[in-house]
Amino acid sequence: MKKYIFPLLFMVYANYSFSAVEISKVQIHSLHKMGHISVHGDTTILSPEAAKSVLNKKADKLGAKYYYIVAMGTAGDSSVYNADAIIYN
Repeated sequence: MKKYIFPLLFMVYANYSFSAVEISKVQIHSLHKMGHISVHGDTTILSPEAAKSVLNKKADKLGAKYYYIVAMGTAGDSSVYNADAIIYN
């Protein structure tokens, strides 16, 4: 029975997808840069949390493990958030 538990657990967790993690500038030095992602002009993004959520989903879609936000804010008098990030493995 014991010899079946490990392979079963491995199969379950091997297919489990982990979400990308936001990291700080200090943590990026030892990681491999994959590219850039951004969120601009989406009228549904009205908070920093919403912008982070969209960046996280984009990073996941591209297979990144981590992302570092380099810029985030609103343009002028707009309430719509824009954000740019670098993704890493």
